[in-house]
Amino acid sequence: MSQSFLEILFTRVGTWDADVTLAGQKSKGVETCTRVGDQWLVTDFQGEAFGAPYHGHGVTGFDPARARVIATWVDSTAPVLALMEGDASADGKTITCFHEGPDMEGKLTRFKHVTRIVDAKRRTYTIAAVAKDGSEAPQMSIEYRRRA
Repeated sequence: MSQSFLEILFTRVGTWDADVTLAGQKSKGVETCTRVGDQWLVTDFQGEAFGAPYHGHGVTGFDPARARVIATWVDSTAPVLALMEGDASADGKTITCFHEGPDMEGKLTRFKHVTRIVDAKRRTYTIAAVAKDGSEAPQMSIEYRRRA
């Protein structure tokens, strides 16, 4: 799985225009993805959140020792580093990771992150807060389109 996952992960290299929905508000952004070696995808996102400039930075790869997808994320709105771990679907086109961190009110929450590769020019990303009973509350969604 690691090889096919990494091949699909690296199809994200390039520049993507993003339509973001966060807390009912819509905004636009631009994400640039760069390959680092044979293992990592580095992501930089520029946009706005709640009417203010927003900058985020992530690293995603595959940990062969644990046979898991691993990722990190930091941004201009969060006071902590998000450490995510999860799995890719058998075809590598859906990545599902989880992390625990503060929600918008500062309460420790479990989050589910799902990236879906639609085709070579489109992908989606969603975040949901996961309650103790397993129910999910959508937090954010992004639709990406590859720039020509």
